[in-house]
Amino acid sequence: MRRRSRSTGRCTASIDPYQGSCPVARYLFHDDGTGARSEDSSAARLARPRVPGGLAVSDFPAAPDLSKRDRGRVRPFHPGSEAGPGDHRRARSDRAVRRTHGRPLEGESRGRGLGIPHSRARTRGRGGPVAIPIRNRSVLRLDRLLRESRQRTLPLARPGCRDHRGNGPRLRGTRVSRRRTRTRSGPVWAGASRRPGGSCALGGARLTLVGGLDAEFVEALAGEIRDRRPASKDEFERVKLRFARAHRLGGLPSDAAILERMPRADREGMKDLLRVKPARTASGVAVVTVMTAPHGCPHGVCTYCPGGPRFGTPQSYLGTEPAARRAADHHYDPRGQTASRIEALQRIGHDTDKVDLIVLGGTFTALEAGYREWFVKGCFDGLNGFEASNLTAAQAANESAASRCIGLTIETKPDCFLGVEVAESLDLGATRVELGIQTTHEDVLERVHRGHTDAQSREAMHLAKDAGLKVGAHMMPGLPGSDPDRDMESFRVLFEDPAYRPDFLKIYPTLVLPGTALHGLWKSGRYTPLGTEEAVELIARVKAIVPRWCRIQRVQREIGAPDIEDGPKRGDLRVLAKERLRSRGLDCHCVRCREVGFRGVSPRLEALTLLRTEYDSSDGLEVFLSIEDPGRDVLVAYARLRIGAKEATVRELKVFGRLVPIHESAGERWQHRGFGRRLMAECERIARDEFRRSRMRVTSGVGVRGYYRCLGYRLERPYMDRTL
Repeated sequence: MRRRSRSTGRCTASIDPYQGSCPVARYLFHDDGTGARSEDSSAARLARPRVPGGLAVSDFPAAPDLSKRDRGRVRPFHPGSEAGPGDHRRARSDRAVRRTHGRPLEGESRGRGLGIPHSRARTRGRGGPVAIPIRNRSVLRLDRLLRESRQRTLPLARPGCRDHRGNGPRLRGTRVSRRRTRTRSGPVWAGASRRPGGSCALGGARLTLVGGLDAEFVEALAGEIRDRRPASKDEFERVKLRFARAHRLGGLPSDAAILERMPRADREGMKDLLRVKPARTASGVAVVTVMTAPHGCPHGVCTYCPGGPRFGTPQSYLGTEPAARRAADHHYDPRGQTASRIEALQRIGHDTDKVDLIVLGGTFTALEAGYREWFVKGCFDGLNGFEASNLTAAQAANESAASRCIGLTIETKPDCFLGVEVAESLDLGATRVELGIQTTHEDVLERVHRGHTDAQSREAMHLAKDAGLKVGAHMMPGLPGSDPDRDMESFRVLFEDPAYRPDFLKIYPTLVLPGTALHGLWKSGRYTPLGTEEAVELIARVKAIVPRWCRIQRVQREIGAPDIEDGPKRGDLRVLAKERLRSRGLDCHCVRCREVGFRGVSPRLEALTLLRTEYDSSDGLEVFLSIEDPGRDVLVAYARLRIGAKEATVRELKVFGRLVPIHESAGERWQHRGFGRRLMAECERIARDEFRRSRMRVTSGVGVRGYYRCLGYRLERPYMDRTL
């Protein structure tokens, strides 16, 4: 039975439950011994959810009485409980914090140094406000800092919000660690308090929080960069570190924060140094991914497929993927998704003149035609910045928009891309289609209830290529009924059989995900997926045989390891497979591994050569023209020319390297140097002189039509067309 303490004048204290593993305890209530709790003015000010990045301790009268051993054992008080910290617990006479038993509350931190999991802790003091330091190194340093502290007020992120772990709000725009704030004197374990006005009282000796960066700090940093002229990212980081130390910042300001506050005159010159995640535009385009609203597939649900309308997520997606979360945040509105992604890329220093738009969310062509048209129009409206009256008007406006759609990708099943869906997709502006082939084995397709046959996969591939679309294949090694040898056979068929030979490839090893029929098979012991080691070995073998004209676009899905019950959980399977291949003295020669943006080696301008590769594909002849440095195996640009029975079609024209805005010169970059014109001239010569074709058509993205008009082409929907 719980008993109330008979002691009087007891000070009850607690750690902020939102501070994690390294808080500073704060006074909450004063108990006068009568059983009633009265709020002290300082206690009322301090007893509010924390925000990281400062100190909120008034004094330490009882702190020296705590042993170092006991300072790390105070447990958080749960603000939602009716009882105060220490109520109904017997006081100890040694003035030390008492450890009690119990289970952690929901969302309570289990950080190191917090002893056993219980929500209440107490100490006896002299009757006044007592702050209990939790870390054994902090008492003297906190005392010194507080004596010479100056307070700073910063706005809170939404005060009432909680994340999925129950953690409280953070300061908007800061990079201050949740565990400690760094000063000139070294690390200080941090705590903070929220003021009634929705602000945070922060203190520290000569300490400036990163979230408080204002114009003068950014201007000073810009001047420092101009004076020192760093030539590389490493040099820039060193300049930033020296600046942070000199101005006693509470951490290193992020590149995105600096870029956002940088004066426009300095921003353009420093964008290359401040750009975050440079791989986003390393292939010459800015990729923007959007998702359709949850909908089912006509045939039902595949054995391995997660999500769908029954879970409130797009089919084949858990809803935890980054693109799925962004789509849900905007209620699957295409314009909102597109505009917000464009803004996010610009905020971290990327140009968005050339946008590669990818529509995900399941079998796109199985949706109603009206919804498809509305969705694509919404995407164009997001790129244009205003709402057009119809799809045709939106496409026309995008030809001269600030963010132009250079390509539109849809994904679908082969059995849903065999008829009018092909022409309808072209009318929407599609330039690329991803087909869910998964495997070439008929028995495996039937076993996983895929809903299509191998013959339909071949036919869909044929129709897409004849229509001038770029074609990609999704492959899933490790399906039920398959094994690594059969999977390897599927990849060989994909590359060697002329009925297939896709332009690009996505490899998704089968994962056991909750809510799928495959999960039940796995749980009953009737299915065992590939392990990480087996998946790496298989992918390495595939990369060793991939042709030079094929691009491995992606390896592994964007699903977090905690959501995967079984299967390869590593997100870096491509890197592991590449390292294994190199350990055997081999290398991958796919387009992705050779392109100038990812190769890691700069090509020599004088060594660039126009190379030509021909191969049969889906009852046609494919001519793959590439400009590359053969000695260093670096690819700069390529074109795909298809010679059909009656027409010649340029299905793709691509120049790699970092994205160059439309109206800017190349500088040291690879776009806008005339490689595209050179490839188009060679395509026209081959079609006219070698194959006697009188007309050339180009599958062009809506935003690239102006480029082809400059080359003498005119719009003959859905292609750009020219008489040779």
